[in-house]
Amino acid sequence: MIEIRRTKNATECPQKPANEGRTSENAPSTQPGLKREIKPFTGIDAARDYRAIYRAAFAFHEAHNPPTVDREYWRTHTPGEDTPPQAELDYWENAARDMGAAALTFAGDAFFNGLLIAIYEELEREYKAARQQAANTTEHDKTRLFRGA
Repeated sequence: MIEIRRTKNATECPQKPANEGRTSENAPSTQPGLKREIKPFTGIDAARDYRAIYRAAFAFHEAHNPPTVDREYWRTHTPGEDTPPQAELDYWENAARDMGAAALTFAGDAFFNGLLIAIYEELEREYKAARQQAANTTEHDKTRLFRGA
């Protein structure tokens, strides 16, 4: 059992205001929530909206994560030698199409395109790892897992 003891009354301990000493224009405000305005998070030229870019990149990643892997197929086939199943080919085609459509929403912004490429590469790494894991799982391994040996 944990016991918490207070040595001083809460009114005796002075506290600093939450925004004291902060110089950021996005520091917490003392105004009620409805009256506060969040300043835009933009680039130097004030034309690039980073929040919108991050939201769009996150939406793309969330929509395509985790990558489609047909584990049953890869248990009997060899990655890199055998052709992937149609479901996986469709997944990558849809991801590439969505990536192109997303890139157009920001008119080919280099920063956004870089994020999309990084996400696509991450999906590919996850796909290859899951595919290899499925290929390495044999019937003997599955039997052993069920027996607890």
